[in-house]
Amino acid sequence: MNKTSLNKAIKNHAMWHQKEADEVLTPSYEFGDQAYCIGTIDQLWYSSDKWEENGNFCTYYHDFDSHPPVYCSEDSPLIVPAAEYLRHKKTTALLRVKSVNGEVPLTFLSYALELTVNYGKVKKRYRFRSEQPPVCGTPDNKTLVILAKAGPIYVRGGRMSITARGIVN
Repeated sequence: MNKTSLNKAIKNHAMWHQKEADEVLTPSYEFGDQAYCIGTIDQLWYSSDKWEENGNFCTYYHDFDSHPPVYCSEDSPLIVPAAEYLRHKKTTALLRVKSVNGEVPLTFLSYALELTVNYGKVKKRYRFRSEQPPVCGTPDNKTLVILAKAGPIYVRGGRMSITARGIVN
């Protein structure tokens, strides 16, 4: 892994959580070569300990006023309602890495609970139920990556960015 990217991910963790990381993990996760735009994000419900001093997790929701695009793999259940793929992107472009073979530096932010996607004029809500996949950020703080069991979900674009205040757009 690129040491500069790893250091940036560690700095981003301290910025988001307002405390140093206890450890650096290197979990195994598969990223495909392509991701498909299925619509735009409307809302994300997540569980985070960002504002908690005692390590407890609270539920938050975030409205995405700039409605950045949502991308997912071809195998994702989110792709089913999309009549046709709006466009595709290389996963390396979404993650801002040279290769998805090997370690990809991501900053853990929270756990996803629910996601609302706009498919044109239709909104669909996805509840992750007991899975609660990690929500991570890329080193440039411009992509949210939900590491769902059914495949990664990427949110990138619009005015969205990850800051010390939280997700802003």
